Amino acid sequence: MFRGYDKQPTSEVMARINFVPPAMKTYKIVQARGNSRGEKIVRELLDRETESVKKGLGSEITRAN
Repeated sequence: MFRGYDKQPTSEVMARINFVPPAMKTYKIVQARGNSRGEKIVRELLDRETESVKKGLGSEITRAN
């Protein structure tokens, strides 16, 4: 995560994401450095991604919808 015109990030987060089609997606934060806000943002995004897989076919973009 960068702030303004800074050349160095204020936060760095590395995550391992596992996806087993069609309905299993998990993640693990492997490393987080700097401002804790970066980890929080990444965790929230990945939580939403894993939840969308659990919802199933209704959340896909297809020609039908």
